[in-house]
Amino acid sequence: MVSRNAGGNIRFAVRDILLLDTRFVIDELVILHHTDCGSTMFTNEWMRDTVKARVGETYWEEIDRIDWGANTDMAESVRGDLEWLRKNEVIRDELKSTARGFLFDIKTGKAEEIKLA
Repeated sequence: MVSRNAGGNIRFAVRDILLLDTRFVIDELVILHHTDCGSTMFTNEWMRDTVKARVGETYWEEIDRIDWGANTDMAESVRGDLEWLRKNEVIRDELKSTARGFLFDIKTGKAEEIKLA
């Protein structure tokens, strides 16, 4: 099963992971981010301001609460996702302990495993 989202952020995929793991039992969890990701081309602040300019003030408070998933370092983003996953209390321990992270280089086609220190 592949679950994709903007920026590859695992926090945005938790619902799907829980649903599929509960229904089918997932054997392996791999976090895969890639180089030249669109999430490195904006900031959270820019997204907030841009979206606010499109909607009425009524929604600004909700927009301020959104984590837009902007990244500056994709390898660090993979590490952050692995750290967040290991601390998550709703995902099965077996799944958390075997999860692996990779950074896929879109120019070379190679994936580098990213490990926690």
